[in-house]
Amino acid sequence: CRGPPAAAALIVVHADGIRDPGERLKLAERGAWVELDAVGGKPIEAHVKLVQGMLEQKLEGRLLLSHDAGWSSVDDRDGGKDKLRPFTALEDALLPALRKAGVPPPTLEKIV
Repeated sequence: CRGPPAAAALIVVHADGIRDPGERLKLAERGAWVELDAVGGKPIEAHVKLVQGMLEQKLEGRLLLSHDAGWSSVDDRDGGKDKLRPFTALEDALLPALRKAGVPPPTLEKIV
């Protein structure tokens, strides 16, 4: 047995759902990847705030962004197509909002 995996091997998905921002930051500080998703599924301002919190702590190198654009189920009519969102919210909404919030272009390139 090799022991537990290194934190850098861990991706915490749906981390935007962690209510305590300090917990999210602790995970990233320990080396885990923090994935913020559902971009476009909730107000863009909420994601801007989450991203800014990571950037303020210099944790952009541990940040992953995702659309998490939909769910489907065999029980859903037409496979759940009505629940799908386009995969454009990062480019069309989040990046412009981050630019407007003052995130520098090199940082945007790094996190996208």
